[in-house]
Amino acid sequence: EDCFELETDKSLGYLSVSVVGTALCTAIGVNMLDVFNPDSLLTLPVWTAYSAVTGTVAMGLWVLAHECGHGAFSKNKQLQDAVGYIIHSIMLVPYYSWQRSHAVHHQYTNHMELGETHVPESVADDDDG
Repeated sequence: EDCFELETDKSLGYLSVSVVGTALCTAIGVNMLDVFNPDSLLTLPVWTAYSAVTGTVAMGLWVLAHECGHGAFSKNKQLQDAVGYIIHSIMLVPYYSWQRSHAVHHQYTNHMELGETHVPESVADDDDG
């Protein structure tokens, strides 16, 4: 039960870590432009590694935005929607329409026939073919 308690302070802490981490990665990348010319194939391994690290760090922001859409960031709905709206907007994803379409997406999660991600063939389907 303790896992499912909304803790705004903890959520804001995760948000702070993600924002600072993403900002640091971005600053490092901007400074790397002076040293590693992205037009050169020789620097491809460096930029590939940078992209993997920065993408992983920035994924924390998407996870938090996703949790806002699920109502799992804070008991304070205004704060939750503000955080979700800002992060989604930065990522060019409309928050409220995403929140609605994502709720529809989850409506049939684990339903044997109407689920979107994995719908196994029924025994009747196996008999036909």
